[in-house]
Amino acid sequence: MEARKKLRWSDQSIIPHYEINKKGIITCTMGEEFEVLYKQKNCGKNKKPKLYWHALIRRNRQDRWLAVHRLMCYAWHGSFPHPLRFICDHIDSNSLNNNLWNLRYLTIRGNNLNRAGVIGVVKEDGLWFPRIVGYVHKRFGHEDKEFARMLRQNLVQSYIRYTMRFPDSDSYPHKNIHCF
Repeated sequence: MEARKKLRWSDQSIIPHYEINKKGIITCTMGEEFEVLYKQKNCGKNKKPKLYWHALIRRNRQDRWLAVHRLMCYAWHGSFPHPLRFICDHIDSNSLNNNLWNLRYLTIRGNNLNRAGVIGVVKEDGLWFPRIVGYVHKRFGHEDKEFARMLRQNLVQSYIRYTMRFPDSDSYPHKNIHCF
């Protein structure tokens, strides 16, 4: 039998008659004849809005389209681990992938670091260096631009781990960030 959890809202109150599995599939527990409807919805106010899966859920006697990735985090990861870590983030930056392994809580700062499509490398003296939050990592220079981009992606994960451990911090220890 597939593992399921009761559907919850951000305050951890249970949304009655619904369960969600580890892949983000929501089922109604009142019977198989009650089908949960899904749609992809554009979210975001920037120039390139992202698509997210939404499910039509009856909550408090009203039908509402709710973001599946948030419902997944609320049900499987529980309440927010810290008041500043409340963003439900897709680890692989694919906003349509709502598998449990692909979701985590992040701070706003950590989520901004994890944006897809950011090149974040600069060329100096024939070498490419990863740049994150305006800091150029001189220790990690390389001749190949693509390799420098991969180095940057690894460094971004270290920055994110830092924001998860120290969500109240206002700055980054750029020279020691690879340790996190």
